[in-house]
Amino acid sequence: MGLRLYRLISRYAVNLLFWDQWDFDDATLFQRHSIWEMFRWQHGPHRQGLGALLQKLIEPSIHWNSRYEAFGIGAIIFTAAVLALVLKVRLYGTIGYSDLIIPLLFLTPRQFETLVLATNPAHGALPLLLIILYCLCWLIRTYFWKYICVLLVNFVLIYTGFGIFIGSLTPILLALDYYENTRRLAHRYRWGSGAALTLSIVSLASFFVGYKFDAAVDCFSPAPGNPVLYLCFVALMFANVAALNILSLKVATLIGCIPLLLFLACLWLAVKRLLVGRGVDTWSRDAVTATLLAYCAIFCFNTAYGRLCLGLAYAGVSRYTPYVILGFFGLYLYALSSRARNLRVYLLPVLLVFATLGARSLNRPDTWIVQKMSDGRRAWRECYLTLHDIHECDSRTHFPIYPHPEATRLQEKLDFLERNHLNLYAPPSL
Repeated sequence: MGLRLYRLISRYAVNLLFWDQWDFDDATLFQRHSIWEMFRWQHGPHRQGLGALLQKLIEPSIHWNSRYEAFGIGAIIFTAAVLALVLKVRLYGTIGYSDLIIPLLFLTPRQFETLVLATNPAHGALPLLLIILYCLCWLIRTYFWKYICVLLVNFVLIYTGFGIFIGSLTPILLALDYYENTRRLAHRYRWGSGAALTLSIVSLASFFVGYKFDAAVDCFSPAPGNPVLYLCFVALMFANVAALNILSLKVATLIGCIPLLLFLACLWLAVKRLLVGRGVDTWSRDAVTATLLAYCAIFCFNTAYGRLCLGLAYAGVSRYTPYVILGFFGLYLYALSSRARNLRVYLLPVLLVFATLGARSLNRPDTWIVQKMSDGRRAWRECYLTLHDIHECDSRTHFPIYPHPEATRLQEKLDFLERNHLNLYAPPSL
């Protein structure tokens, strides 16, 4: 499975910045900014956070080579899969046959857009890894270190891509942790819990200092739409994990409703279990499961709210896959913890089928998309290295690398790359 991701990157990644990369790389490559400004750099609805810092730290040594960056993102996703297995072992003690679901989910080629198109480590890969780390932090037994680690990862997540949604969950979890676990302990634990809760709220509030709302699509309207269509949109997001985009929208929606209904039921039960409280150790396990499910729910329905205007077909966008994976992983952990045997009997096979379907090689429509994007970038790159004319290469290849070159000062940026021997002017890549 990891080898399949490697082959996907090796075959289709091209050493040429593409589309949004020409914009968000202003933070780290084309302009001079402080570390804090890079960390807080806003691109669309989210900030760059840890993604920008990693770019600034690593990219100069690889000459901003887009292929190397794609391999790095693949390594981040692979690390997330390994840590997900570690998390499962921490929760349940052993590795079983059913744990095959974890690498099948996390190493799916359905993430092809995250890996080989307009790659951005802050969108998809890093939130996937950080959410797993965040869950591991809740399992730390020492209260002091647990709160320190939770708050640190929470802060980084808030600023890194759509990890922002964890910022709304952390104060709730800390408040519940206080009520269920620490309010009966010594004063220092209660003060520590209160301080952690305060800092989590401050961390979330800091995100909005200087923030400008940007829906990133012109058709967005704040007026709520049809709730049924939102559910259909999310069902299609779930169906996309199993590569069911080869089917009609109606059929894919109906199939996607199966895991969606199970997801909503498990989310309700997980939250209910968390509120009841069953002891410190069990509470931490319940908190992990509820966090994964709740985070996925917030992301999916927020995406449906913001992107429904583009049509239901937009639910199949590949870059949403890493976030939906976390929801499927939460379903798996809930199935393992459930005392209801009937739930496990139905839930585990559904998860295995969806994970297995998604782990296959890309289907024809997706292969066509990736091949077209890869060939187009290669053709444009070779054309520009020969002619040094953006508009002529756009015309010859019928593949613009940015919709409005003048808006992002594309010519200046290409000249900068040439002067400094970066990206498409870097030494040959693997």
